[in-house]
Amino acid sequence: RLDALSPLRVLERGYAIAFDADGRALRDAGEVSRGDALRVRLHRGELSATITDVHTDPHTDPHTDPHTGPHADEAPRGER
Repeated sequence: RLDALSPLRVLERGYAIAFDADGRALRDAGEVSRGDALRVRLHRGELSATITDVHTDPHTDPHTDPHTGPHADEAPRGER
């Protein structure tokens, strides 16, 4: 049963783990900004990615306000 909870077994089921530039696993979209580099670990291999957009979920993050939050100065999608 513990084997089923292993992070590597989770990757086998199609999930991925994203890491920031310092190698920390990301848990929240608010932890990164446009232009940040990421490493994404898949079941077979890794990807390098650069953040182009960040979308936080105000329903799960009560501290995120689109008018005053960390990305308030960024143009909304489609207005760039």
